[in-house]
Amino acid sequence: MKIRLSVLRESLENLTFRRDGDKYERAYGHLLAPNFPNCEIFWKFFVGPYAQMASTQPLNSDRNSSKLKEIETLRLVGWSHYTMFLHLVFARVHLQTRMISSIENTYSHLVSACDLADNTVAQFHLLMLKARNEETKVKCKKRKRLRECEELRKEYFGDKFSEQFNGYLNHVRNIKVLRNILVHDVMLARISSPEGYLIPKSEKARLYMKNNLGETQKAANTGAEMSNFREEYEQAEDDTVQLEVKLNALWEKMISDFKNEFFSEKDSLRKFYEIEAENPEHLMPPSSSSQFLPSPVRPRQPYSGGSIIVDSSRHEPD
Repeated sequence: MKIRLSVLRESLENLTFRRDGDKYERAYGHLLAPNFPNCEIFWKFFVGPYAQMASTQPLNSDRNSSKLKEIETLRLVGWSHYTMFLHLVFARVHLQTRMISSIENTYSHLVSACDLADNTVAQFHLLMLKARNEETKVKCKKRKRLRECEELRKEYFGDKFSEQFNGYLNHVRNIKVLRNILVHDVMLARISSPEGYLIPKSEKARLYMKNNLGETQKAANTGAEMSNFREEYEQAEDDTVQLEVKLNALWEKMISDFKNEFFSEKDSLRKFYEIEAENPEHLMPPSSSSQFLPSPVRPRQPYSGGSIIVDSSRHEPD
């Protein structure tokens, strides 16, 4: 696809979850907007051109193995990012509905979102290295999944973002401890109070791992450790907000790196998307944004986010 880069940039900037997303992004994208607006911004620039490329030319067309591998890498990053989005939405919905298992489900989805965020960063880092014709200096153990290779993500964020990355890691470790108690152990002992049920703060959850019921009973009886506890939904809301804010800070670098590479004079990253920059001298400037080429997420097939669209008519018997 040939397009003037200034036209493409403005077209992508105009995309929104509410108008151009799939049914889940349209319905729930606003839940992440207050604390994680970069989720939508990354989607605009990374998924926007990918949706155009992926749907206008099917994967089984005449592409060499190297090109197919590049497309698969784009798909992995986009798929991980989309699934992370869904888990954050699921957590938000449980905080709103407050079903009998909503606390357990909220923390399960938060940790799943962390795993998908880690995978997104790792895959994105490798993609950017390839676009720059560089290689990672990190050797991950073969038995480890890519998202478990913390050194790979440290390499990407470097010293400049080390404070943000370490803050994210510490928060993830805390909520994973609480999630593990909630999901893998006997039911988390709660303290009944006039304010509702109290659970350990995520940063204090380790104190109540070995003897969950006994230590919680002791805290309730003596009152000495009550500052370690908080109303369960207030705690879950705070942990969710903190995670969204910390992810938003990390995504700032990913968005900046992508835009700098994608809209630069070099065409390596654009080639992954099969986009060729038009010479601006050969094109008349657009008179208004409404006369741009069709939105990259409205190609020949409608954008469907994480869903696979199958033409059922192709499977009807003759």
